[in-house]
Amino acid sequence: MKIEQINRRFAELSEICWHVYQEQGMLYRCSCGATRECESSIIEHCDKNNPDFCAHPELVLEVMMPMEGFGDYLAYLCATNYNQCLGALVPVEYMRDKTGKFALLAIKWMEENDHA
Repeated sequence: MKIEQINRRFAELSEICWHVYQEQGMLYRCSCGATRECESSIIEHCDKNNPDFCAHPELVLEVMMPMEGFGDYLAYLCATNYNQCLGALVPVEYMRDKTGKFALLAIKWMEENDHA
């Protein structure tokens, strides 16, 4: 899965608006309802408003912590990485990774636990 796909899927599962645009006549309309007259402006809008969970794994935690079943997610996380979970709730490797490993694991857990 590519980084944009990871970010988009995590947002979708977390019910966070993912900004995409399409051309409508003389305007460009974003999925959030914003409109712009030029394509570069709407691209900037979408880029600015779509979170990058891969580059910022702490955002994954911010989304997951208030979620029902977060304790179960931590148990799942540790079960998949037992040796690195000793002494820490979230393995440091996930917080330092910028490729989306943490978001991918969260996606897998949400899909398996009917959070979709």
